[in-house]
Amino acid sequence: MTSKDIIIGFPHPPANGGPGSFQIRLEKAVKERGWTVVYPNSDITPDVILVVGGTRKLWWLWYNRHKGVPIVHRLAGLNWMHRQRKGIKAFSYAEIANFLMRIIRNSLADEVVYQSDFVEKIWRQKGGNTVACERIIYNAVDLSLFYPAKMMSDAPLKIICVEGVIDYSPYAVALLNTLAERMEGKSNYGGIILYGDFIDKGNADRLTRGIEFRGRVPRNNMPEVYRDGVFLSLDVNAACPNTVIEALASGIPVIGFDTGALKELVPSGAGEVVPYGSDPWLLEFPDIGALVLAFEKISHNWLNYSIMARKTAEQRFGLENMAEEYLKVFQKMIKK
Repeated sequence: MTSKDIIIGFPHPPANGGPGSFQIRLEKAVKERGWTVVYPNSDITPDVILVVGGTRKLWWLWYNRHKGVPIVHRLAGLNWMHRQRKGIKAFSYAEIANFLMRIIRNSLADEVVYQSDFVEKIWRQKGGNTVACERIIYNAVDLSLFYPAKMMSDAPLKIICVEGVIDYSPYAVALLNTLAERMEGKSNYGGIILYGDFIDKGNADRLTRGIEFRGRVPRNNMPEVYRDGVFLSLDVNAACPNTVIEALASGIPVIGFDTGALKELVPSGAGEVVPYGSDPWLLEFPDIGALVLAFEKISHNWLNYSIMARKTAEQRFGLENMAEEYLKVFQKMIKK
């Protein structure tokens, strides 16, 4: 079987958010190589199945595994934030998702791909035992779509923040408001540009002066977001946030707190990853002053940070390299 004969099965078409962005990019790379992508509603038996996160289609996975189809399971972290928030519905949904991911990882998968070293450690600590082979493959972006634009001469630097759901953490609005107030009057500061959506729609009206809320961004327009600024990552204990990689590829330095995989993604010189200042697992309020200092440090040497950000993406987060890594996994599983 040549690489052009490979049929990749996914339990679902691409979803929203980070997992959907990943699947869209990988499917594009797969099809460019002459492979075929199928879903359960087709009558075609795949050569290998890739599960992105979790799925309720355990019967389809079990049926194909029984037929000898290998299963690769790509994992982010376990859901955890629901345990610090109120709401039975959200709690139940997150626990069911964790349960499904554990079943697939521990009982059905032949190979498990973690998005980062942080993710691998969390699963080994809290996810139970698996007999599957394990490896790390970081997320990636198309470097021809996300690239540095010419910096506007003497333009003040914006703080750019992109989140699917902004108020998924209970202090997000307070953090942004406090940051905007602390940054007011700073030299070379051009305000906060905020993209995303709110669970509580009223939170948009609670944003303070100095924050420009622009709502959701269509995927095709994302490259235009990362311009003339510094990217703020709000994620807490994130697995491998696509927005951070997109910012780096666009030559936008990154600031954020040292939780999750952020320090794995953002090396010294490509941004500033600062101490959280309290316990992120309890969603305690972080040290906003550290973010202010990080912005000021970058603003005095933005061009060098920008060059290092792009260099980091070119060396580590190119879509071609990620696709090749998955190709190796698929071919290895098929040959077994």
